[in-house]
Amino acid sequence: MSEHLWTLLCTACEVEKESLSALRKCLNAVVHPAARERLHEHLSETRWQMKLLDACLDINGVDKSRFKRGVARLVPKISRENLFTIKCAEVDLYEKIIFIARKGHTSDVLQACREILEQERAMAEWIEDNHALVNISFSAIA
Repeated sequence: MSEHLWTLLCTACEVEKESLSALRKCLNAVVHPAARERLHEHLSETRWQMKLLDACLDINGVDKSRFKRGVARLVPKISRENLFTIKCAEVDLYEKIIFIARKGHTSDVLQACREILEQERAMAEWIEDNHALVNISFSAIA
């Protein structure tokens, strides 16, 4: 079971890297001040999430390079999706990780991913509530 957990955690790292890139593109395209502020805020959250995920992998002695090849095929092509779709995919991924971490009694991963899940859900809800401000297809700005 831990093998699957580490694969998903490495996948989450790669998804967050892609999300960081997508958020930067979106920030360049959005002009509404409140939307820019919220996207900038989530950019900072995403950087923190990446550090937290790396720390979980390091603490558990996971060799990230071992999972790199398998992770590449699991990471969605985020650049062609809209921001709400990306956030929903991240929420799903963290829910899976939390489920596996709970069963495997991996408390550090469980706590970290619960915190990240809260941030991703909040961002998805914000996008849903403010879709007119951020309804940008990344393929249009890529």
